[in-house]
Amino acid sequence: MSQLIEQAKDADAMLGFGVSKELLNHAKQLKLFQYPSAGVDRLDLSDFSRRKILLCNSHSNSQVVAEHCLALLLNLTRKITAHHELARKGLRYRFDGSSNDKNYDSISLAGMKIGLLGFGHIGSTVSSLLRAFKVELSTYVRPSRISQKNVPSYVRVYASIRELFSDVDVVINSLPLTRDTEGLIGDELFGLMKKDALFINVGRASVVDEGSLYRSLSMGIIKGAAIDVWYSDSQLLSDNYAFESLDNLIISPYRAGSCSNTSTHLVDAVMNLNRFISGSELSNIVDYKDGY
Repeated sequence: MSQLIEQAKDADAMLGFGVSKELLNHAKQLKLFQYPSAGVDRLDLSDFSRRKILLCNSHSNSQVVAEHCLALLLNLTRKITAHHELARKGLRYRFDGSSNDKNYDSISLAGMKIGLLGFGHIGSTVSSLLRAFKVELSTYVRPSRISQKNVPSYVRVYASIRELFSDVDVVINSLPLTRDTEGLIGDELFGLMKKDALFINVGRASVVDEGSLYRSLSMGIIKGAAIDVWYSDSQLLSDNYAFESLDNLIISPYRAGSCSNTSTHLVDAVMNLNRFISGSELSNIVDYKDGY
């Protein structure tokens, strides 16, 4: 730590997933902190804002997150994992008209209404990938931000989040965690969804109320979900809710942003540091007021 503190004293820029208050206080010349990931909710933004230090995040993992999101959606609709588990036992499900059929029936994406909650780098990339499946795409954008979002003409824009949840067949969340989004999705919005609707979260766990998610799945308020982001850094699943017992949930352990054949988090970060060195305009500057 002492070596880092000595280096920080003369640093104009830093790269890392976090920085202590002590280290930041010693970095008297710091002008840029480059965060190699999208969500900056784990950082104390007030420390950077007070010092007028630029904070930039990275969105170069949006392609691989969008690919994973598509994989989760196809798994949900085609029941790949459910049939895989039977096949490993040498079994094949026989449809008999019972209530258990719903755990194994496949549905086509074609014609489905898919709502994208969040239309930033991930949401827009998901929309591009999904076009090939002949789905109806939509998103929710707050009225004050419609002019700031470059939403293509093939994506319907809802001005009401309630209307989006009640109308679509699938909701895909990629929102960041901020003061405005924490706990945004709860009993009310899940209750508006169709009984056979699906939910996918590749954004931040706490955008969704944990208890509401469990109740919606365990009580059959929605048909199923696939979740890649969870509620604790120290453990994957919850002590409060038995998510592992749910047959209508696909558990993905923070895999969306990880690929062995590409440095997904570092591409944007390194390019931005090069821009800083050359005096060029920086990308992905975090707005301290909005939190992303």
